[in-house]
Amino acid sequence: MRSVTHLVIAIVIAAGLSAPAGDLLSPHTVLAAHCSSRGDTYAQALAAKAHIRAAALAAARRAATREREARRIAEETARFGRLYGAGVGRWYPLVHRWFPGHEGDALYVMHGESGGDPYASNGTCWSLWQIHECHARKFREVTGHAFFWGVLVPAYSAEMTAHMTRGGIDWSSWSVRP
Repeated sequence: MRSVTHLVIAIVIAAGLSAPAGDLLSPHTVLAAHCSSRGDTYAQALAAKAHIRAAALAAARRAATREREARRIAEETARFGRLYGAGVGRWYPLVHRWFPGHEGDALYVMHGESGGDPYASNGTCWSLWQIHECHARKFREVTGHAFFWGVLVPAYSAEMTAHMTRGGIDWSSWSVRP
């Protein structure tokens, strides 16, 4: 209630309205001033206040959901860091984006292929999942970037790997398989 009152007061101040000296700007005073300046009825102003409050509550719910998701991702990052080492675990947020439901498989393959080093190479295979350079043309089609520059960018490497594995379902092209 207090935050809605402050929002309404801010609206009144922004509109250039003022209250008589000594008035504490109660919600009813603010609404009455706002109504008279716009020609609204008091009921319309109360409805607007209810709408503002509902919007504020919805925003608070969305923020709480984002916070829970961030906490969950941090916990999973730590869990996979303990399982495969910090070099692999740190990539959990990226893997979560490109391999939903198959994060463990993608991190397992990453652990075996590169140990989490985005610059890993054996001369013909590159990056976190050791993508072979024979996929250079397809890499450009999928990511929009040249292979020998883009493959070293973890997000592009993840995008190409997700494409090649159908989102983490088919790891048959890799020597390390979950």
